[in-house]
Amino acid sequence: MSSFILESAVWGADVKELQLIDYPSDAQLAQGRDLLNRLNVFDSKQGLTSLGRQVHALGCNASIAVMLLKSQKISPAHLSLACALAALFESKDPMPRYNGQSTGAEISARLHFLLKQKNHAIWQIIRLWHKKLSCALVDWPFIDVAVLVGFAFPVWLAKQRSNESYQLANGAGAMLFKDDELLEQKWLAVAAMLSTDKQGNDRQQNNARIRYAEPISLAQIEQHFAYLLNESEVLQWDESQQKISAQKRKLLGEIVIQKQPMARPSAEQIVNMWQQVIVKKGIAALPFDDDSWQYIFRVRLASDLNKDNVWPDFSEQGLLHSADLWLLPYLSDKTTWQQLSQCQFLQQLKSQLDYQQQQELDKLLPEKLLLPSGRHGRLIYTESNKVTLSVRMQEMYGMREHPVIGLGQIALTIELLSPAQRPIQTTQDLPGFWQGSYQQVQKEMKGRYPRHFWPDSPATSPATTTTKKRMNIK
Repeated sequence: MSSFILESAVWGADVKELQLIDYPSDAQLAQGRDLLNRLNVFDSKQGLTSLGRQVHALGCNASIAVMLLKSQKISPAHLSLACALAALFESKDPMPRYNGQSTGAEISARLHFLLKQKNHAIWQIIRLWHKKLSCALVDWPFIDVAVLVGFAFPVWLAKQRSNESYQLANGAGAMLFKDDELLEQKWLAVAAMLSTDKQGNDRQQNNARIRYAEPISLAQIEQHFAYLLNESEVLQWDESQQKISAQKRKLLGEIVIQKQPMARPSAEQIVNMWQQVIVKKGIAALPFDDDSWQYIFRVRLASDLNKDNVWPDFSEQGLLHSADLWLLPYLSDKTTWQQLSQCQFLQQLKSQLDYQQQQELDKLLPEKLLLPSGRHGRLIYTESNKVTLSVRMQEMYGMREHPVIGLGQIALTIELLSPAQRPIQTTQDLPGFWQGSYQQVQKEMKGRYPRHFWPDSPATSPATTTTKKRMNIK
């Protein structure tokens, strides 16, 4: 694909402008252009460089051409070596596996083999390259074999990540055979790979077998491939440490060469990172306290009940969309989940309602309800819009109508408790309970709590928070 793209560029045409029976996919075009960019055949504006014109003039594979041209600039010996490598890469392996045993992937071993086998067919191709480039056969600089391989295949410079597995500069992975001596090398310049997938997808994944490679040092990479190196500041969420991690990284393509902790990120970087974390985790994952959740449920219910008032959207999606108003501005100095949990969430949520809305919310859906006993009982709101009042039964004596809120639209679920705060009965019809199953409950409670007041007519009896003795009742 890269050769086709190069040919089109020479003629001043875009591939998509050509009359073709089958057009390459966008992914194939992007991959081909990326290779030509990394070979310095194209400039940043996708125009041909002077090197690109020389590559085209050689009339061979772009990667091989770049290797030959760059080697020529170093020395005649490097050019002679490049001719040998070009011939090797275009031919069958001169050292195939014997009896199922691997001969390894090292390129230098094959070059030494060829020097001892001057009658091998590959020498015919080497001589053709020598003739084409007016090059003489001289001693090859074996120390730079990997550098020349890198000239041809910069996206396949590779770093060992575990055992026989290597990461390539283009982000893909490749593997050596388990008995390959190159496994002792941390860095490789890879020249060829074999697909083990019938679909041919390995080169974009992690299973391709390395066929040819040569050890390369980090010093050689930094000297000859500096144009492929870049530095970046990386902020990411460390799930195990529950904090924002900031690093400065030196990269060879997708390979991390070096990383070190970064000075404290800017407020803007921290806020942007929190935004990503919250979007990924969702609003429900935030460390809201119970009061904050109660406020959220109240506003959601108010929005359902009172359509005349425009309430803030406190749905999960709504809170996510408005996080830049009520949450993110308070996170610019926080880098850990523990620090996040210390936010004043309730106050931040309340700030989304104006004064009139806050007053309306307290009137429509109060936090507490005045009980017949004179005490205020807390109302518990839930995500399902159910509102519960847990209260000792004696405090509800004298209440003849079932309590409602929300302009009469929400009947409370009353959880009646014993003097020991244990649930006795749950009802949404208090008058019906007084007239019905209360009698059975009364008998049981008189036996368990004889010192407490269990009247025969609870709907008309005085509410209390104390015992019969303190009420002066025998």
